Amino acid sequence: MTEKLKDERSVKFWRVAGLRNLELAQATHHRGSFPRRMHEGFEISVIEAGAEKLSLRGNTYLAPAGSVVVINPGEVHMRGPADKFGWTTGAFYPTAADGARCRFRSFGQKN
Repeated sequence: MTEKLKDERSVKFWRVAGLRNLELAQATHHRGSFPRRMHEGFEISVIEAGAEKLSLRGNTYLAPAGSVVVINPGEVHMRGPADKFGWTTGAFYPTAADGARCRFRSFGQKN
């Protein structure tokens, strides 16, 4: 599903059935910020172009192109553009169960 939103964001969101319905997103943001929010699972994203401003735990961070941003489950955060050019990101949202399953498979164990 790709959607053009009113604050000039283009977001594609999908799930991978063969990976326990792992959620993935590809997005370009030109203006506007995401409101404060949290996720049940991890949020792991790669800043592909531009830079984002991330507010987390009372601090503000700059994530330029090439950065990998990992947000733990349940952490309240807010994201927005670092400048007028916005940013492009690719993200996925694994759960702790996904991580455990990967660990067990890596060592040949059953979970």
